[in-house]
Amino acid sequence: MTRQDHDYMDEDARLRHTHDMLTALDNKHKKEYKETLSNAKLEAEYRWFEAQIEAAELQQERAEMKSINETTTVELDALKKQIGGNHYVKLAIQPIDYIVVNNLGFLEGNVVKYITRWKEKGGIQDLDKIIHYVEMLKQFNAGMVK
Repeated sequence: MTRQDHDYMDEDARLRHTHDMLTALDNKHKKEYKETLSNAKLEAEYRWFEAQIEAAELQQERAEMKSINETTTVELDALKKQIGGNHYVKLAIQPIDYIVVNNLGFLEGNVVKYITRWKEKGGIQDLDKIIHYVEMLKQFNAGMVK
């Protein structure tokens, strides 16, 4: 209906037409609102579900860590010797113990190893290696860390 047609209508017809247009617009907005509400509800449910999964995974990790801690308290003969120096065996906690007990990956493990020994063995070169491993860790995990 054009504006000109609307002008030629009688007052009642114009009011009915305006009411119908507003009702149609209102129904459209109601539908959009319901969709938005539905999406928000789904998003909230999804976040709740993700939180439940995270909590379960954390519980599983803690159980695994407890198991690892219990098994690593046993002295391992291989840790009593060191090939190429004594910079690890003289420590109260060897890097390998820390790495295994805390379930660290290769990159994190190397950071622990080099930060532990840099004064006794590699000096500034070990500090450069730490920076290199941290840079790799940062690049590999860019966008993946929350």
